[in-house]
Amino acid sequence: MWQNRDFKSSKKKSQQVIDLEKLASHRGSAFGSIGLPEQPSNEQFENLLALEWYDADENKILFLENESRRIGKIVIPQNVFELMRSANVIEISADKEQRTKRILDEYGKYGTEILIEKTKKIADKLGGLRLKEAIVYLENNQLENWCEMMLEYYDKQYTHSSHQRNPQTIVKSKADITNLDKACEHILKEINDCFDIRK
Repeated sequence: MWQNRDFKSSKKKSQQVIDLEKLASHRGSAFGSIGLPEQPSNEQFENLLALEWYDADENKILFLENESRRIGKIVIPQNVFELMRSANVIEISADKEQRTKRILDEYGKYGTEILIEKTKKIADKLGGLRLKEAIVYLENNQLENWCEMMLEYYDKQYTHSSHQRNPQTIVKSKADITNLDKACEHILKEINDCFDIRK
């Protein structure tokens, strides 16, 4: 639930971040296009990424979110994706209540019609019965129930992806995402302690 833009939103603005979702104009899930401008072409995305990569200081840690290779219609270049998959990972978790509030703050304002449309995009993986249940929740304005179902679905997807990594490169941590400054401080300490990296 932690996102790279959280570093930029906190007082820890000195951290070196490439926000792939911002460059791709997509948040990476079936709902990722809601409220955002049209995505760039893949060529435009690669050019934007190359510019940020060129400006990166190789002597400082570079943060990228743990994305799948595809962000909406954008495909991350193979060489960059391989670097991401081999890099150290800090896996940030947060309380369900905090995660639910954050998702509903971000997506709930766009109305049930578009949420139903986007939920149908994961129908094959969600299953017919679960899809019907999710749509009923939305139609009855039971957004927290719908959100809980989506979290369960995406958590399973993330866990599957995480299992493809070398477990020795993963450190699990928990953060209070209601206080970004304290969360950033905690996460950076975890990184330095676990990976022996200096800011």
